[in-house]
Amino acid sequence: MDRSGASTRGFGGGESKVVYVLIANHRTVLEESLILKIPHSISFFREISFKINEKLQTSTHNQSATYYQQGFTFVSENVEGVLYLCVTTSVGGKETESEKSKNKKFLKDLRTRYVDAQPPPGAFRPQIITLLEEYNQETYPPNTITPPPSTTMSTTPLTNSGRSGESDSQSNGGSGSNRTVNDKVGEIKAKVDDVKGIMIQNLDRILDRGEKFNEILDQSERLVDESNRFRENSTILRRNLWWKNIRFLLIVSFSLLVILLIIAMYYCGFGLSRCK
Repeated sequence: MDRSGASTRGFGGGESKVVYVLIANHRTVLEESLILKIPHSISFFREISFKINEKLQTSTHNQSATYYQQGFTFVSENVEGVLYLCVTTSVGGKETESEKSKNKKFLKDLRTRYVDAQPPPGAFRPQIITLLEEYNQETYPPNTITPPPSTTMSTTPLTNSGRSGESDSQSNGGSGSNRTVNDKVGEIKAKVDDVKGIMIQNLDRILDRGEKFNEILDQSERLVDESNRFRENSTILRRNLWWKNIRFLLIVSFSLLVILLIIAMYYCGFGLSRCK
């Protein structure tokens, strides 16, 4: 399947979809699934998820967090040291209220089903696919979702009798070339480690910016709420002042009428007969 031409904005007709799921204990992946329509590798989401988990573990009060990165929304929670995380396509760079509730419900269902099943690592993948189909309202054949990475590699010794009969001189003759290959492999590994270190630093900066962005969003939402409350209170106050003014005018008018009536009665008598 060609992943280079995929687009997160075109995924699901512009609606937010869950595209990546991770259950991990610290940096140990217990369950992991990625929909192959997404033009990012599974390591891209995994590294950001691990960084988010580190921030959750160091936080004393906040065991859930939401980050917006490169068109994706990372929704996570850490329960008893286990990270439950899902990534959704973020339309407009911010979750709507309905998307927030939907993503929280997805994580809750994921955690509940995983805790109830208590599966060995890698055995929960069918339930994750079922959950993705329920929430995304799409059908995913097994080959469209990446399986969890293999954590062990088995080695099988050579059993070819023809190769077992090769002389020690041939293997010694190739030792120089093996050392050259090992040196090149070491150089490549060192470069990969350098690139990985730079990527991790960049992820730290991205997550820091994400935290500041989330704080700004929270502050803006609080300001909107406060402005709405101020508008409502000002409307109520204006209405109360209007009624107060009306009552004052009625009282003043009634008082003037009473005074005029008293004056008229004083000069014209009780029945106003002298003024006729």
